[in-house]
Amino acid sequence: MANVANMLNVDSLFCEGNCRSKACERIPEMVASLQLNGFKANHPLVVSEKTDGRYLVLVGNRRTLGLFFLRDNDPEAYKRALIGGKIPAIVHKDLTVEEETLIRIDHSTAEDRVPLDEWSIYLAIKQLVQIGMDTQEKIAEKLGLFYVKGKNIGKPNRSIVQPRANLVKLPAYVEIEMEKHCADPDSSNIRWPHIGRLFTAFNREFIEHPDADGPEFTELWESIMSPPEVVEGEPPTDRKKDLTPSDAVKRAQAASSKGVSRVLMAVTGQSEDNLATIDAIIVEGETAIALLVKIREYLGNDGYQQMLDHMAGEPVPV
Repeated sequence: MANVANMLNVDSLFCEGNCRSKACERIPEMVASLQLNGFKANHPLVVSEKTDGRYLVLVGNRRTLGLFFLRDNDPEAYKRALIGGKIPAIVHKDLTVEEETLIRIDHSTAEDRVPLDEWSIYLAIKQLVQIGMDTQEKIAEKLGLFYVKGKNIGKPNRSIVQPRANLVKLPAYVEIEMEKHCADPDSSNIRWPHIGRLFTAFNREFIEHPDADGPEFTELWESIMSPPEVVEGEPPTDRKKDLTPSDAVKRAQAASSKGVSRVLMAVTGQSEDNLATIDAIIVEGETAIALLVKIREYLGNDGYQQMLDHMAGEPVPV
């Protein structure tokens, strides 16, 4: 049941379970907006009433946190921002955790004023998976994650959802490393393509090793976190002539590049690819690079950069 336009005391509100990372909350910007424009009464919060008389904020976490900051640090600005001392809210009663999550995770990329960053997208997917929405298409639609180019344009982007839904089921230490990578790519060796391989190993060993301590998962994790060092002046170990099929599988699982994985499987006869098909793919990539060079020559550096900036403004698969 929902009651529209209740006026609530700010002190009765609390925030919990917001999928935004701290960086994505951008509270200083919200505080500045509230100081300048006040709280807009025609944009009420959406809250869930609890048995202790408090209200969990489902929609409007950034605005609520901004008001909390003003209340605690700038009382005069707080009074100006919230005339009357109360805040308009749509109040829901007797919601289940699943219903609260579905209302909270309302972050369409087309409508969200402050889009979710990379880690926040994962946190949103994590909550949806935890309430049982494990259909990748539904999760992508809920978050407005659609292909923006190619033959699948307009369709739910499963390539973003799949590794993140898999990460939810892996050990917490994998999630910690991925969070570090999202905050600073150079702070951890893990990458999103690694998650699929880790999840495959985890699934294979789950019955006997439900805690992800099986030999395959452990070896793969160690190879990701401690890749072999390349000594200057010496060829990489991947180029050794006596590469066995078993070695190729291990190196393919640890590789960040799909191309390297396909080559390793092809040269050891473990895939449908052969060197001819891979060579065709490489030629296609080289042709695309050559075309980009010609475009740059034609547009000039400034025009080329403007084109890149325009393309970067579109949401693309992570």
